[in-house]
Amino acid sequence: MGALHAGSEPSSPFEVKKKAKYLSGVCAFQVFFIYLQNKLLTINFYKAMSQTIFIRPQTRKRTDGIKEKNSYFLCPSNTVLTGRCHSGDENGKTWYEYSTLAAFDENNSVVQGNIIVDDIQWSPWLKESSGNGYDAVENRVLVGRQHNGDENGQTRYATAIIKFNGKEVTLVNQITSDSIKESRNIWISSDANRFMTGRHHSGDENGLTTYCQGYIIIS
Repeated sequence: MGALHAGSEPSSPFEVKKKAKYLSGVCAFQVFFIYLQNKLLTINFYKAMSQTIFIRPQTRKRTDGIKEKNSYFLCPSNTVLTGRCHSGDENGKTWYEYSTLAAFDENNSVVQGNIIVDDIQWSPWLKESSGNGYDAVENRVLVGRQHNGDENGQTRYATAIIKFNGKEVTLVNQITSDSIKESRNIWISSDANRFMTGRHHSGDENGLTTYCQGYIIIS
């Protein structure tokens, strides 16, 4: 008797029973294989969530220069601010740097997962030259800025939260950049591990500006 194939027609009750047993075995194997795949995905997910995950800048891009007076910038979807540069007075140009995000484990290996930038909110307006500046509230990062008028005009900032596999991140180890003269066309970009969380400016275009940057983890 030749081998029984899944597509062959059985010619006797014995072959019917044999084919049914064969198909049952194939089906059981497929179900078991799918179960193992799902189990592995679940194990990897909880393993990722049980260790410390670091969210870092991945691919950075810089905008074209835009006139500072009456300017508006909001990062593209799922990116955050990592740098800024300004040249001249309110009629000069401002550039922004923004970045996509990636997750890494404690061994600096890439961790696969879903990273989103969510819940964008705009701050109240504040006087640009006041020196008070703006710092994002707890665990939020900068994703945009809007400015009207000259140094005595109003500025506001857009902030957002970052989520990894649905879990909100924690912002730690914040630092402040050196002061720079606002008008001098100097780029301030975050380091390889941080994102922009605040900015402080005092006076006109010849006044000083500092930037705050934070480190993002999930534990």
